[in-house]
Order: sequence, then C-alpha cells, then structure tokens
Amino acid sequence: MATMDTEKKDEPWSSGNQDSTGGITLQTVRDSLIRQEDTIVFSLIERSRFPLNHPAYNDASMASGSLAESVIREIEAVYAKAGLYENPEEFPFFPEGLPLPASSPPKNKTALSRRIHYGKFVAEVKYRDAPEDYEPAIRAQDRNALMKLLTFESVEEMVKKRVEKKAMVFGENVTLGSGDGSKTNYKIDPSVVSRIYEDWVIPLTKDVEVEYLLRRLE
Repeated sequence: MATMDTEKKDEPWSSGNQDSTGGITLQTVRDSLIRQEDTIVFSLIERSRFPLNHPAYNDASMASGSLAESVIREIEAVYAKAGLYENPEEFPFFPEGLPLPASSPPKNKTALSRRIHYGKFVAEVKYRDAPEDYEPAIRAQDRNALMKLLTFESVEEMVKKRVEKKAMVFGENVTLGSGDGSKTNYKIDPSVVSRIYEDWVIPLTKDVEVEYLLRRLE
C-alpha cells in the first residue's frame, strides 16, 4: 500500500495551509489534524455497526488482491477522475495507474488517507522550525535519525487520549434513564479508537514524514 505521492505539485505549502504571511505553521497543521480526528472517530463509530468480514480482507480471495483492496482501488479511480487528488491534502492509498481528472473534486473525503498523508505538512513545518537539525540526517539519508527527530512521545500520548475521549463523547449510546448509575455503553470501544491511532495512524503518518524529508533537499 502506497503511503505518499512524491510529485512536486503536492508541496505542502500550497494554498489552504498558509497563514497570513504565506507560510504554514505548526499550529495551523495541528488545528487541521484535530479537526480530522472528528471525521475519523465518527467513521469508526459507523463502521463498528458491521461485523468483521475476514474473507473480504483475504488477499487470496481474488486474483488481484483482496475484495476490500479491489473496492478501494475502484473508488479511488472514480475520485481521481473527479479531480480529488489535485487537492494537495488528498492522497490515494493505491496511486498506481489512476486515471487523469475530468472534473472538479467531490466533497467526500477518504478521512484516514488524508490524515496519514498530512504527515507531509507536519514534516515541512518541523523542518522549517529547525533545518539545522534535519539536514544532516536528510543528506545522509538516515531514516532512523529522522524518525527519532520526528517522534514526540508526549504529543502522541495526547493525541491518543484525545481521540479516545472523542469516541466516548461522540459514541455514547444516549438513553433517557432515571440515573440509576448503570454502566455507559458505547457504539465503539473508545480504547479501540486509541489503539488504531497508536498502531496505525501515528506510525503511518511518521512514515510519510520520513519519506517526505528524505526528498526535501532535492
């Protein structure tokens, strides 16, 4: 699965991510990531209504990969034709062989893909804040050194706690009981949302950050 598109047209300082001085800031990027959490948490709550279908994710189920992968590729082909990926904030999971755009982008977003690929914006503002820290590792093409520079465990913990709290607030099954102190029920286990960020969203975002920085000086 692809994690980023490296074409120069997708520079993260394009319009829509700039402050009044014409440059992105860490705060504007953080604000966007926090807003994206709402969409992702709501999407996970909706997905939790359906049982897990193992055959759909089995690579052996179809000659070209899993059924889920095939469906995502078809959806991304439609999005590509509609021009969604002309927006520098939008990225496909499978960029190979996508058709050229034929019209303006649709409003629907692939929330997780957008969130993960926002790592390019994160990497850019971190680089701008301290280029002297990043340039030696970039010139040496040292992935491990870049990963260490990009990792802030306290921030990651804050993100995991925040999305878990949002899952509690957004996903509570509301009832008009008499306040008998019964246990609160959730549409999705809030800890699962936190683990999704811990095991997938945050690591993949940092992979995108590293890949972006490796080409930052080209």
